[in-house]
Amino acid sequence: MIALAALLVAPVQDPTVVDPAWTLIRRTPISALSGAQISPGDGLLYAGRRASGVYGLYRIRPDDVLERVASANASYLAVVVDPSDGDIFVSERNGGDIFRTAFGTTGRTTWVSNLHAGDDDPTGMAIAPSNYGGPVIQPGEALVVDHGIGGPDGVFAWAPDNAGVGTEVVSNSSALVDGVDVAISPSAIFVADRGPNGAGSVFELQQGGILVPIPVAASWTPSGVVSDPITSNLFVTDVAAQRLVRVDPGTGALSDVVTGFGGLEDAAVDTSPDGRILVVGDPGSNAIYSFGRCSSFDPATEDCNSNGVWDRCDVRLGTSPDCNGNGVPDECDILAGTSSDCDDDGVPDECSACPTVEFVVLMDTSSSLADEGSALCVSIASVIDTLSTSGVRVVPELLTMNTPQQTCGVFPCLSESLVDRYGTLIPGVPPGPLQEFGGCAGSPFNACEDWGRAVAVVAGVKSWGANTVRLIVPIADEGPFCGNPVDVNDDDSIQQAIAVAQANGVVVSPIMGNGTPADAVALALQLANATGGQQFTSTDPAMDISTFVSSIVTNACAQVTDDCNRNGVPDDCDISAGTSLDLNGNGVPDECETAGTSFCVPAVPNSTGAPASISALGSTTVSDDAFALATSGLPAGQFGYFLTSQTQGMAMPMNSQGIICLSGNIGRFNNPSQIIQGPTGSIQVDLTSLPINPPTAVQPGDTWNFQCWYRDSNPGPTSNFTDAVSVTFQ
Repeated sequence: MIALAALLVAPVQDPTVVDPAWTLIRRTPISALSGAQISPGDGLLYAGRRASGVYGLYRIRPDDVLERVASANASYLAVVVDPSDGDIFVSERNGGDIFRTAFGTTGRTTWVSNLHAGDDDPTGMAIAPSNYGGPVIQPGEALVVDHGIGGPDGVFAWAPDNAGVGTEVVSNSSALVDGVDVAISPSAIFVADRGPNGAGSVFELQQGGILVPIPVAASWTPSGVVSDPITSNLFVTDVAAQRLVRVDPGTGALSDVVTGFGGLEDAAVDTSPDGRILVVGDPGSNAIYSFGRCSSFDPATEDCNSNGVWDRCDVRLGTSPDCNGNGVPDECDILAGTSSDCDDDGVPDECSACPTVEFVVLMDTSSSLADEGSALCVSIASVIDTLSTSGVRVVPELLTMNTPQQTCGVFPCLSESLVDRYGTLIPGVPPGPLQEFGGCAGSPFNACEDWGRAVAVVAGVKSWGANTVRLIVPIADEGPFCGNPVDVNDDDSIQQAIAVAQANGVVVSPIMGNGTPADAVALALQLANATGGQQFTSTDPAMDISTFVSSIVTNACAQVTDDCNRNGVPDDCDISAGTSLDLNGNGVPDECETAGTSFCVPAVPNSTGAPASISALGSTTVSDDAFALATSGLPAGQFGYFLTSQTQGMAMPMNSQGIICLSGNIGRFNNPSQIIQGPTGSIQVDLTSLPINPPTAVQPGDTWNFQCWYRDSNPGPTSNFTDAVSVTFQ
């Protein structure tokens, strides 16, 4: 049996940028990578993946979330994007075909097939730019290299706008030995060839299928090639030395750009159309690296804040914040007037709303949590949609805690494992047993319950966004260190998870399954309290899992936002402008501090056609003396006042169309300063003297009920009542 440690994926150190013209500006984590390209259509990265359960073409959003655009067969995939319309093409080396996904769509269509009869191995592709004036093909036409695994190789021309077969332009009898990629500059075509025994070449393709080698003196093994739009030099990945080099196609002069990659593959290097961004796919490091020409820019148009840094690098490097994610430094948005800043704090007002929530679920998929897993999969899409309608964008990652040898169970919404995505090593220098996820003794399924160390891996390894809410939700029902029983290792595991989460600003909110031992629940609560999260224990998963998830996200947002009503305006600006009330003067809009439990809902409709309602606002702590009542939905111009009692009831008074829901000793807030006039009204309540007979002070533990009576004309003179609210004070 192979040792488990040999199968686990560990994070690799980032490569070293040697050329001072380039700066590493982004590391996108992605497992099972094959091929990577920048789309001129939307500026996003597109990549192939090749592993069971994840085969396909993926779009990578700026927050590094992967979205599968099209499925694929079990094969190495290369990707190219048509600069004229953004259509994406994927070659399947083993399957032998090229597929097209139209820009902005999902799914795929077979586009090119039958290159070599019986043995097609298409790999790297390129599309001639609109200004192409070189040999062999016309502008807008494309080339693909047939890798020739176990059969003939060659280069074929094909049409991005017309499906069909390829036309051979370089035959198997040529100098090509192990062709893997092709690049097209405005005037020339270049083919990367691994060569015999790793002694590779880059050829210039001339008319008639003639391949002329670029005179590079060094020994190398080219695996990918792209033309630099700025200098017309070539960028070539060299798998022998795990480096990216610059090559002058005229002289063969070669120099290092980036060294120290973890495991380069074929056809995974590209530049943006303007040559300012260079991307390299590195499957051995489970990453796509993006490099920027940060020192070369036009100060008049590309340095809006005059800080000497290209704006695009400014944002990517974090030297200037970009809270709204539009690629423009915040200070420039404010200066240009594209964002307002009502409180002059240097933060665009729209960022007062909850930032994007990066939401990672770590699921124990053992059979004891089948109900919880099923409930999660059934409800998660709906919960995210509901949160979205309230202005909260959630980016989910639903991961199992399986390892290559320990697959505990399968739930349909969990298509990827923690190990595949983030590896197993815990950052820092944790003590011996806490260094790596999944090394559990006993049952082979215990690693699936190793949720304490799983939290530490994700918190420390994930490339979190710069302006996001970072949230991890482990779902388990045993101890955090390899399951039950709970012992000192479980305590240490939680302390390690707390340390890594706190160091990376991550909120952790565990959900424990029904029947979880009390000592495991206590550790989950300890982790939640230490990281600003919540801890829940499920008793009816079909009913409570969705509620827990919604509460967890809302709570995490509340810790970072100063826009509690999510209207895109900071709370203090709402209050100062009068668009929100703050009757208790605590700096929080009253609509965000509703208290108590409503009853007698809904009230009887009034002349507006709808019922009026009451809200209890502010603090329910007696010593705070910051409690208020508000009502809305009253007929315009009609007066009313609030009522209170410790006794609930239900009656319809004479000459009234509504129902009074109080009884017993009822007090009326009917002093002249307390009379309200529709359609809305509010008062601050003096908790030291409620207006019953005799006036009474509220005591901690008391429950009081409140309602509002008001006049109406519907159609003749009458009165009505709002619904009621019951409040227990502390």
